[in-house]
Amino acid sequence: FSDDGFFRRADLFELGVPPLRFSLLDAFGAPWQVCFYWLATLAALVAMLVGWHARLASALAWLLVTGFHERTHYPFDGSDSLLRVMLFWAMFAQLGRVASIDALRSAPVDRAVRIPAVPVRVLQLQLLWMYASAAIFKLEGPLWRDGTALHYALSAPSSFTRAWATGLADVALFVRAATWGSIAFEALFPLLVIASWRRPRLRLLVLAAGVAFHLGIDAMMSVGNCPIVVFAAYVMLQPPSWAA
Repeated sequence: FSDDGFFRRADLFELGVPPLRFSLLDAFGAPWQVCFYWLATLAALVAMLVGWHARLASALAWLLVTGFHERTHYPFDGSDSLLRVMLFWAMFAQLGRVASIDALRSAPVDRAVRIPAVPVRVLQLQLLWMYASAAIFKLEGPLWRDGTALHYALSAPSSFTRAWATGLADVALFVRAATWGSIAFEALFPLLVIASWRRPRLRLLVLAAGVAFHLGIDAMMSVGNCPIVVFAAYVMLQPPSWAA
């Protein structure tokens, strides 16, 4: 990320910076400056995690993390985009209200006190929209509709496919079932989550299916941090009674 890296700021500016792009990291070019920026980002994320000045920490976390993403897109994938968007909506949630350093420093909180639900609902809907939009875009592709998309994903010479999974590319029954099954799961997952709103056991089954879905993908393909980020976001989909 520094001017000694593989994608310098000069290279970025030569390509032409989009008018609505903003990256605080653009102000830091020397390696030691980027290291300082990175440590500041970690500090903001830790403060957000433990709930120390949670509102300010969440805003700084989003700003600093976005700086990395906007500096260059090459090291990142879809899971980083989800992380960035979730950090944005988290700024509006009262993350430090309970189970945090902020809560310990303030007066005792009555567990019956209600807090605004809209920010939490937006975070939940953002995650559900990730699945719905994935299904919508896949249905636009002819290879997904005819059930052969997974064949090309597993057989293409790429570092993303696990060595053991390449043989599955020629198993027609598996390829069609997995291709159409992925679309079906991503389309149904948001509906099942909403349908299980007041049914904790059904919600548990839905989230367990989501865990199995992502672990299955990760077993066949190297998808980076995607399972970790998604599983962390699943915490927001747990029945409220589990947190009581």
